[in-house]
Amino acid sequence: MKLRHLIFLTSTLFTSQLVFAEQSQGIHVSGKATVNAVPDTFSLRISFAERNASAEKAKLVVDNKLKQVIKRIKKLGIQDNNINTLQLTIRPIYSKVEPPVDVVYGKEGRHIIEKKLRTSPKVPKIIAYEVKRDVSVTLNQLAQYEPLLTSASKIGASHISSVRSSVSNADELYQSALMKAVAHAKSKASQMANQLGTSVGKVLQLEEISYHAPGVQMKMMESRMMADSPASYAGTNQIQAEVKAIFAIESK
Repeated sequence: MKLRHLIFLTSTLFTSQLVFAEQSQGIHVSGKATVNAVPDTFSLRISFAERNASAEKAKLVVDNKLKQVIKRIKKLGIQDNNINTLQLTIRPIYSKVEPPVDVVYGKEGRHIIEKKLRTSPKVPKIIAYEVKRDVSVTLNQLAQYEPLLTSASKIGASHISSVRSSVSNADELYQSALMKAVAHAKSKASQMANQLGTSVGKVLQLEEISYHAPGVQMKMMESRMMADSPASYAGTNQIQAEVKAIFAIESK
């Protein structure tokens, strides 16, 4: 039993050494590929904020603006599942508080201190409330962006975020880029082997190095607040793939 175990270990070690020797003597290459894709999904966030001494009145103003913009969003043909109203926030606004100061009394301009008092800080008071609520919108057409931006600005949006663009079938496109990266690696190995008067054999090792797709890391687009600003263009996003490979070397 011990003899069998020893033979197995020796065989495994010998095989590992052969594999390591094979890999060390092979051609080490990297392959890269990029697939350009036109973004087909665009998302942004619109914020509405109002300050008032009454939190209830501020909320009514925000709710009214939110209803107006949602109505406009739906008129653009955007479906309910692409509209998400976020939680309402209410923040109290306090009066400014002056720090405590030393009050020094002198006599006839001479620096003779008769008494020294330290004023107490005033207690801050709530002077107003700020009510805020956001709505996030996903667009399937970039043509919907400019009309929405114009409407939100006219209604009184306090902030409009940058537009994030993404590609809905990013994974599928990445697989295409990955196969091209493998082909690129093999092509490089073949050219190198041919230059040495040899040929490329079987692949000994293949490793995926990177993954970059717009569906994961989304490209930022500049927001334009003016209605008469130039039209927005989606441009293209790049989906990149990279591999490292080791090919065996064979004699011709």
